[in-house]
Amino acid sequence: MDVYKRFSKAIHTVMKFRKAETANNLEFFVGETIKFESLRQPIVPPYLMLIPYIETPKGIIVESQYALDEDGYHGCIYQLKFEQICKSQIIIGFRDMITGKITHRKEIPVIIH
Repeated sequence: MDVYKRFSKAIHTVMKFRKAETANNLEFFVGETIKFESLRQPIVPPYLMLIPYIETPKGIIVESQYALDEDGYHGCIYQLKFEQICKSQIIIGFRDMITGKITHRKEIPVIIH
């Protein structure tokens, strides 16, 4: 594929965006890539030292993780790629950085066609 066709295809590809806070389930196709916002938690006591985490099933790859552009909140944006047909769940939440204990947790059913 020549450079023009690759560039043209990239320009016309719109990446889907979902938020964990509002997602009740996820349904996508193999080969799709999305931006997925983690849960959000204001930086207030007792939640001053939290780190976001995500657990994905086989076939869902976390390609990258970016911090939120917003001050005053814990959270991040994950880029997820769906590489395999599956029916499972994504587990997302926060851990305390000092103790390692889970402070927030949400399970989101996911179906990849």
